[in-house]
Amino acid sequence: MDPTLSLPIFGTVAAATICCPDRGAMEGACAEGFYRFTRWERWSTDPLLGAIGPNPTAGATDPDAAFGALRTYARTNGFGGVELVNVFALVGSDAFVTLRTKAREFGDGTRNQTHIRALLDHAQTVVLAYGDALQGARVRPGLSFVRSCIEAPSHAKPMCFGYTDAGMPITLLDLPPRPRLRDFFFSDK
Repeated sequence: MDPTLSLPIFGTVAAATICCPDRGAMEGACAEGFYRFTRWERWSTDPLLGAIGPNPTAGATDPDAAFGALRTYARTNGFGGVELVNVFALVGSDAFVTLRTKAREFGDGTRNQTHIRALLDHAQTVVLAYGDALQGARVRPGLSFVRSCIEAPSHAKPMCFGYTDAGMPITLLDLPPRPRLRDFFFSDK
């Protein structure tokens, strides 16, 4: 396989396989090819801040603005680490592009769903941050899955940093200058 792939809809991403290192590691990622299932970093034993975004914008070890924003917020607010999963694992530069591809991917994405469930099982605080990317019939299975997992009684109450005009949680790339967590309520808009 070519170590990089350049597609107009995704940009250039590195093809890599990382075999989900031990979660006790200080940092790691689980990725395969052009999919990143999860990425995490721990710096203390304080509570873990988890987040669910729309899709990764960078490969397993590449700089990722959303992950950086989450890490900055967590460090500033006393968390001991972060973990970021996404509704769609396919790396892409635009959450609104290739919805058809992503909707197909989600239908077969049991591996990605496993990582979302794992995050909800072990993170003390979970931030929803997928923006308007989950609106529309083509991606509704992704939203339905996330909603059904979060509404399970054993999980932490979902949080967000604010809402879009459509009532969805804002993305980590759209954080206000002084973000603060608030309770998230699903909108039936």
